Amino acid sequence: MALDAVRDQEQKRQRKPHLPPIPDLRFEHSYLRSISSSVHVERLHHPRIADSQATDDETLLQKGGLGTVGRNTPAEVITVQWGRLFWITTRDQVIAPMLQGAVWYVPSAFSELG
Repeated sequence: MALDAVRDQEQKRQRKPHLPPIPDLRFEHSYLRSISSSVHVERLHHPRIADSQATDDETLLQKGGLGTVGRNTPAEVITVQWGRLFWITTRDQVIAPMLQGAVWYVPSAFSELG
């Protein structure tokens, strides 16, 4: 009797269809992917500063140098296309939710009338 129950459970597990993984529908992930085309980060590495040019950080700063002697100083240039970023944010935060609300409201309003 117990053996039949175990067989039935195994058959149910074997017949159960395998579903694909649930997609990631969080807003932040899709928004960051959308704005990635309008925000560009360029990483720059300045060449080494020779020790003979300056002996300490103060001298470098007075000469308009880049910082610590003998190190590569990383820098970033961030370019933002503000018009495009504004449009993407308005579309995702204002227009899309308003249209979704309208799509849900219209059928529900007509279903209450009839």
